Amino acid sequence: PPGRYHDNRKPWVGDWSAVVTIWPAPGAGPIKSKGEALKKWILGDRFIEESFRGEAGGQSFRGMGLLGYDNVKKVYAWTWIDSMSTGITISTGTCDESGKVITVAGETSNPATGKIIKQKVVLRIINNDKHVLEMFEADAKGKDRKTLEVAYSRWK
Repeated sequence: PPGRYHDNRKPWVGDWSAVVTIWPAPGAGPIKSKGEALKKWILGDRFIEESFRGEAGGQSFRGMGLLGYDNVKKVYAWTWIDSMSTGITISTGTCDESGKVITVAGETSNPATGKIIKQKVVLRIINNDKHVLEMFEADAKGKDRKTLEVAYSRWK
């Protein structure tokens, strides 16, 4: 059943406006866009389902994600699919002691390069009305480069 590792995700549930910042390549300036996300509990408060819509590169963008905690494996799991790719990102990780920062890592398909890349995602609760998702890709030397930030603000 759901427990404390599920409860710490309650601040993510709700309706959100989002400011998306993308850094498309090393040294490239940021590209900003706006979006909105609907996040809700599903399957008896075991998972949070996110439905995202916005723009990317002047085109309509849709995405869906799931965030859960696996009581058996003792890890958080995050999945993501979207309209820019045919890949399914699956990442697992842990939470810090505060319960406000979940860090997951895995591999994903990069549709721009056609390659598989290592990726880290940091989900950070700022307060009940704000949270941030940061995405990092590992370069050829294994160094993380921030590629995406989504700043969520709760609709009032």
